[in-house]
Amino acid sequence: MKKLLVLVFAIALCLGALCVGASADIQPTKPTEGDGTAAAPYKIGTAAELYWFAQTVNEGDYDANAELTNDITINEDVLDENGNLITGKTFTQWTPIGNNSNRYTGTFDGNDKTISGLYYSGNNASGNVYAGLFGCVGSDGEVKNVKVADSNIRVTVTTDQNQQFVGGVCASNYGTITNCSNAGTVTGVGGTGEGSSIAYVGGVCGANYGTITNCCNSGSVTGSGNVGGVCGYNSSGGTIENCSNSGDVGGYYAGGVCGQNFSAATITNCYNIGSVSGYYIGGVCGLNGGAITNCYNIGSVSGYYIGGVCGENSSGGTITNCYWQSGTASDINATEKSSIKFASGEVTWLLNQGQTGTWRQNIGTDTYPVLDSESGVVVQLTVDKDEEDEVVMYFNIGDEFEGEDGKVYFSKDNEDERITLPYTVDADTNLTSRTLVTVTANDIVIYFEEKLPDLTFTTRPEVIVNGVNMLCDFSAAKPGKYPILIGGPPVQGDYAFDYVFGTLTVLPSWIVTIDGEVYYAHPGDSYKLPDAPSKPGYIFLGWRSGDKTYGAGDEVYITGDTSFTAIWANMPDITPSEPEALPFTDVSEGAWYYDAVCYVWENGIMEGVETDEFAPNSPLTRAMVWAVLARLDGVEVSGDNWMTVAQEWAVESGVSDGENATGYITREQLVTMLWRCAGEPVVDYALTAPDADQISDWAVEAMRWAASEGIIEGDDLGNLNPT
Repeated sequence: MKKLLVLVFAIALCLGALCVGASADIQPTKPTEGDGTAAAPYKIGTAAELYWFAQTVNEGDYDANAELTNDITINEDVLDENGNLITGKTFTQWTPIGNNSNRYTGTFDGNDKTISGLYYSGNNASGNVYAGLFGCVGSDGEVKNVKVADSNIRVTVTTDQNQQFVGGVCASNYGTITNCSNAGTVTGVGGTGEGSSIAYVGGVCGANYGTITNCCNSGSVTGSGNVGGVCGYNSSGGTIENCSNSGDVGGYYAGGVCGQNFSAATITNCYNIGSVSGYYIGGVCGLNGGAITNCYNIGSVSGYYIGGVCGENSSGGTITNCYWQSGTASDINATEKSSIKFASGEVTWLLNQGQTGTWRQNIGTDTYPVLDSESGVVVQLTVDKDEEDEVVMYFNIGDEFEGEDGKVYFSKDNEDERITLPYTVDADTNLTSRTLVTVTANDIVIYFEEKLPDLTFTTRPEVIVNGVNMLCDFSAAKPGKYPILIGGPPVQGDYAFDYVFGTLTVLPSWIVTIDGEVYYAHPGDSYKLPDAPSKPGYIFLGWRSGDKTYGAGDEVYITGDTSFTAIWANMPDITPSEPEALPFTDVSEGAWYYDAVCYVWENGIMEGVETDEFAPNSPLTRAMVWAVLARLDGVEVSGDNWMTVAQEWAVESGVSDGENATGYITREQLVTMLWRCAGEPVVDYALTAPDADQISDWAVEAMRWAASEGIIEGDDLGNLNPT
């Protein structure tokens, strides 16, 4: 029996040696580079070299310095996708670096490398337990830039007489932990009662008496005492700054950042987005007796004494400028903000008040403030500060403020200084706004002979604006476009004004000259010729333009500058007998043509156009001449069919071809008809009129005859005006 007990004891010693010292699978190997001094730290690149370093420190070289050169994996696949320990596997046990009796006082630089697969499982049966990558860091010690992942650190409490310190990076810290993270599972469970005096469990550090800065935890952290996502217990004088947690946390005094923050301890610029549950539960801290400043929580909180930021704020504890998201838990010691406010950048801006840009947020991407120096700096832009319709917005420096449609903006410090939009926001800014009114000069279209009408303007929206000045400088004799200038006050009360020039369009007009008098016609319009003028001794034949003759009062479509000249024929000398009184009301006895009208009416040569109207100023048509000549030939031409009778006579007698009966007759046409009636005599007479070359070939002989007989004479210029 005695030999059996000795054998069992020997086996136990061997197993104990494997757990405390080196692993049976990993043989400690001294690094080939470095001597452990500050100038030449050990270069650690393998698990074997890391185990050697732990052994060296624990054997007395407490101030040895080291830095990682590679990522190191001790155990493969320790945790499943939910952060739970994978069962059915054997893992190599880790021995923490340093303990409370032999604190690490050197500098360990992880160089942003990752140590994966740490596995520690123990209890506090034989004394206080310090479990983590480092067991205990002394006041001169520093651990920085190291990441712990896929690891399981677990301590079970078997007696309430001994304490347990459990952390992913460090169990207990009196020195400095900087830029470190934990993505593994940390557990410290068991015991009776509150367990506040025996269990200190944190994702990064179990208990802190020194400084923890720029650290984060994303792993699951569970314990029966003081439990925090970053640190379980922050002792008097301890500092936790710029740290965050996104992992699930559960414990008696449990907080997303720290389980218990003791008197004279500080937590500054920290946040939690993970779920927290337990008894005294806060989004940032479970129980606070120190100072919590510039922190926030958006993670869910559940338990007995709960708070959006702090579960229980004891006497002497202060909570300043801290925020919690609506729907997590209420907290009378902090300020509630909605998820929209968090996403807008408002909370980021508030957290930064009194300090220089610690908090950052990429607005539009990040839904909450972050401690990433690469993210955008948030600034506040306020429109109409302290007014009823005040608007507060948040931007990243360099972003552009587009403004609201229908408004313009001015500097709060100088309300005459209008801001150009889009406005680049580069600092906290106060602006004032005014409703934008567009004042537009109304466009005008005139023809060049017209006068400029009154200048007017339109406002949108419709408001009254005083002091508007308008001007248009143009030449009415020159078609074209001219600016209508407009200006006025830039602001007036709650309105700001933009002035928009108008355009005066001067359209060309055609010049219409009638016997030397100048008139105007608009392109596309027709022009009504004047009534027949009178001239003693002459018969008015029409208005001549080019080779075409128009009657008095005709509507003529004008396509360019046009001249019209009155065409006259000599009135033959007639001595009529004493006629009966003329029935025509439009022929007065004083008219130069009175005797002629009496003669043709008395002899039945011409009738009026109506029983009481002769229309002496209207031009003759071809049918009218046919009728006169037919009557002279003894043909009865009257009644409704007078035109048909006259036309038939003209064709049968060879006087005319009968075409264009209603067309106005020209002088050469009239003369040709008279010549044919006279038997087409041939005369030897030279035509010397200036326009003789304009006589049509078929009318030359007739015009010679008429001129030689004195039937036709030239006008004032000697022109025969044949057409």
